[in-house]
Order: sequence, then C-alpha cells, then structure tokens
Amino acid sequence: MPYLFIRLLPWLVGVAGFAAAEWTWRHPNDYPWALVGVLAAYAASAITLGWKRLSTRDLSAKMLTPAVTFVALALASLLAEQPGERLALTLLLAIVPGYALELLFLLAHQPTRYPVNGLSRLNLALVPLAAFCFAVGLVGMQIFIQLPKWITLGAFTGVGALLSFLTEHPSVERAVRVRWTAFGALLGLQVGMLAIVLPVGLEVIGALAAIAFAWPLRARRYGYEPKPPRSLAVAESAGAMVLFLAILLVSRWG
Repeated sequence: MPYLFIRLLPWLVGVAGFAAAEWTWRHPNDYPWALVGVLAAYAASAITLGWKRLSTRDLSAKMLTPAVTFVALALASLLAEQPGERLALTLLLAIVPGYALELLFLLAHQPTRYPVNGLSRLNLALVPLAAFCFAVGLVGMQIFIQLPKWITLGAFTGVGALLSFLTEHPSVERAVRVRWTAFGALLGLQVGMLAIVLPVGLEVIGALAAIAFAWPLRARRYGYEPKPPRSLAVAESAGAMVLFLAILLVSRWG
C-alpha cells in the first residue's frame, strides 16, 4: 500500500470527523449515520496502520478508548444547541480519532519518533472527556425523552467497566485486571445513581462524572514502577476531592 496514503490516513479521518460533525449540525435528521461512517473509517484505518506490526490484542488495547470517546462525543452532540458547544464538539470529533491514529502511525511506522507511552497517556487523558460526554448524553436523554432509569444505570456500569478495562496497565495479571474491571463497573453504577438523584445541571453532572471516573484510574498508576512521588499522590488526591466538593457546593440545585 502506498506510503503516502498510509501517512495521510490520520489526517483524512480527522477531516472526515470534522465534516461529519458539520453535516450532522446541518442535517439533524441524518444523525448518527455520518458519525458512524467516521467511526468505521477510524476502525479500518487503525487496522491498516497496525497490520502485521502490532498484535490484535495490543492494537485493540491502544485504539478502543479513542473509539469509545468518539461514541461519547457523538452521544453528547444530541444535546448541543449553542454555537460554542457545537464548535467544541466538532473540533473534538476531528482531533480525537485523528490524533490517536497519528500516534499509532508513529508507533507502527516511525517508532523512533513515537513519544514514550503516547497512546497509553492519551487513553488516560480521554477518560474524563468520555465520562463527561456519556454523563451529559445519558442523563439528558433520560430528562428529555424519558429514557428508563435502568438503561442509564446499566450504561454507566458498562462504561465504568469498559474504561477501567481498557486503561489497565498492560503488564498486570488477569486476576488484577478482573478486579479493576469489577471496580470500574461498581464505580459506574454509583456515578449513575448520583447522576439520577442529584438535582443539578447537565454540565455539573458531567464534571462530577469526569472526576469520579478519572481520579481512581489515575490513582491506580501509583501501584506500578516508576511510582510517582508520594507528595504528588497526596496533592492529586486532595485536589480531586476539593474540586469534587467545590463543584457540589457552588452549583445551583433544584
């Protein structure tokens, strides 16, 4: 396959994501087919870039989190009405798949230029974004189209388990991975219950979900070498707790 085509794949998918988002805003009745097409292009591009260079397991572990995040962004786009919201989602729908594929290209074809643990770091960074968008989309549908609460709870549980599973350290034993996946499912269930009962705005629910999902997965990193300094762990934990409580205290209820 021509090298130029391989090299341009991340950019082509990024442009396709931008175009699909713009098409969706202009033709809402066609939702979500344009975005589904981009997701399919992302999957095909990931397979093409990693073909015979990465194992199926390794490729899936590295590239599924951006796909999950893309689905979350597509879900959140259902509730985007303001120009600023649509602009942000349009950019993210282009950047997330494009940047993930760019890192995959470097890993598979130019490893000397690949940043150390680039895709793993990206996947962890995408967790709060995916959690925010899933929370906004799921709770928004529950409010506006009367989505049954059990679907919301089930979706949060599945998202928690999936994000925890996909971002686990690649060297861990299977038993540890299973425990963390179960923890992620339980965390997702609790976040879903919190999202249902709290009388706050969608953006507040999204922010709380982002913190609730991201901090435990970040704290999991402290168990692997090289371990971050203890002072950093304490500072991050305290900061996450303060931010979570501050959002609850200053948000408008009712």
